[in-house]
Amino acid sequence: MNYGLTQEVSMILFMIASARRARLLLRVLAVLAAASLATGQEFRGTILGRVTDPAGAALPGAGVTVINEATGVGWQSVTESDGVYAARFLVPGTYRVQVEMPGFSRFVQSGIRLAIGQNATLNVQLKLGNMSETVEVTGQASLLDTTSGGLGQVIDREVVEDMPLNGRMVFMLNRLAGGVNWQVPTFGATGTSGLRPFDNQGGSAWSLNGGRLATNEFLLDGAPDSTRGRYNFSPPVDAVEEFKIQTNTYDAQYGRTGGGVVNIALKTGANDLHGWVWNFMKNERLNA
Repeated sequence: MNYGLTQEVSMILFMIASARRARLLLRVLAVLAAASLATGQEFRGTILGRVTDPAGAALPGAGVTVINEATGVGWQSVTESDGVYAARFLVPGTYRVQVEMPGFSRFVQSGIRLAIGQNATLNVQLKLGNMSETVEVTGQASLLDTTSGGLGQVIDREVVEDMPLNGRMVFMLNRLAGGVNWQVPTFGATGTSGLRPFDNQGGSAWSLNGGRLATNEFLLDGAPDSTRGRYNFSPPVDAVEEFKIQTNTYDAQYGRTGGGVVNIALKTGANDLHGWVWNFMKNERLNA
C-alpha cells in the first residue's frame, strides 16, 4: 500500500475543505459588513432653521447651541453661508436653543419639545445689540414639522404614564391615534386578549390607515422589533419615553412594510435621581 499517495490525497482533500470554509467565512463577513453599513430607521429628531438679521438677510457664521434641558448634553455649530443650521440625532425631549453673533443680542429659546422622529423648524431673527443682552423666549409650543409630509400621531410621555392599561401592554395605546383599528376575532380565556405583553398575536392585530393585519412594522429605538408584522418584544410601560404611530406617506427609510409603523423611543435618563413605586392587581371580585 502506497502511504505517500494516501497522505497526498488526504492533504488535497483537506486543502479543498479549508478553501470552502474560507469562502463561506468571507461570505458571512461580507453580509455582516453590509448590514453594519445599512442605515437603520431613525427615532431621533432634528432642530433646524435659518438665522437672519432684522432685514431678513442670512447671517453666516452665527454660533448655535442646542442643549437638552434634562441631561445638559449639548450640540454646537455655526450657520452655513445661507444662514441655515441643523442639529441632528437628538433624542426626544425638551431643548434650549441659543444663537449668538457679534453685533447682535443673544437669542435664547427654551422649552422646545422635540418628539420622536420630528424635524422641528426654528427660524431665528437676531436683533441689533450687544452679546451681553439676551432676548429670551419661553413657554413656546411644540414646533411644526415642515420638512416631511408624513401622517401620524405621537403618544407622549404624559399619556403613557397617566392612561390606565389593563394588562400593562403599552401597544394598546395605539387606539388613541386616528386611523387605527384593533381587530381581534376572539377574546377571553378561549382566545387571545392582546392585553398581555407576551401575547404578540393579539397585540399585533392592528389595521393602520385601512391596511391589512400583520403588515405593520414595530421599531424600538430605531431597531426592528417585529417579524412578519408581529412585535417581538413589548417594553415595560415605565421604560417608554414616547412613541409614534405613522400611518401614511412616511419616509423611504420606513419602507419595509405594507401597513404602518409603530416607532418607540425608550427613556434615556436624566441628571436627577427619580423612580416609581406602584402595585398592579387584578381580581374578578373588583369587576363591575
